[in-house]
Amino acid sequence: MRNLRAPDVLYFAMLPAGHISAATRAPSRRAGLFLLAAALASCAAPAAAQVRISLRTGIVVTTNLVRDSIVTPFSVRLNPAVFLGVAIETQIDPRYGVGVSFEVSRSDLLRRPSVDDIEFTTLTIWHPAITLRHGFAAWASVEFSAGAVIYDPDRRANTLFRNETPIEPMFGVGFSAVRSVGGRFEAALGVAYDVHRFSTVALRTVGFKGETTVHRFAVRVTVRRTVGVSR
Repeated sequence: MRNLRAPDVLYFAMLPAGHISAATRAPSRRAGLFLLAAALASCAAPAAAQVRISLRTGIVVTTNLVRDSIVTPFSVRLNPAVFLGVAIETQIDPRYGVGVSFEVSRSDLLRRPSVDDIEFTTLTIWHPAITLRHGFAAWASVEFSAGAVIYDPDRRANTLFRNETPIEPMFGVGFSAVRSVGGRFEAALGVAYDVHRFSTVALRTVGFKGETTVHRFAVRVTVRRTVGVSR
């Protein structure tokens, strides 16, 4: 499947934090992501429509980004992480709504050999998406999403993220149980799943062919407020 050069793989993908040089980060990249999310949100909320604004938080667990065996089996994956998010949605009929969401989390990237865990960098994960929600019962809804997962490492030099910020297309689905908490406010408890592919230039350089399918699972709590007028 690939022609592995073990020293290269260990150097670029397995280097511990103490041996990785810090890279200068570009503040404009983060600002651009926030501006893009704000622009998408404004498009999703036409005037004189019923709009739902949501704040959400929860825990996300991610499967392996890299997995292989050179001498002993190893994998590279993210620690479970807390995420924060915001979403804005407009109703297109009583049961359906379309909108945009934006979530962010930070997690340590770990190598997991058979005997120990070694931390070797930290990532900020940005997650913008377009959503379609279907309320199939008064107390429950399902949400479909399409967007991107953006891996933004604190350190780039001599890591598997050298010279790039991977942006991977993502598709997901979620389920929420919803309860009114008075007036125009609702609270929801839900679960979500999404999937994307993962690869980097550094991995391909050292012989990894193809991409890893990465699965993410989340439990989330949402507080939602409805504003505007009903259609």
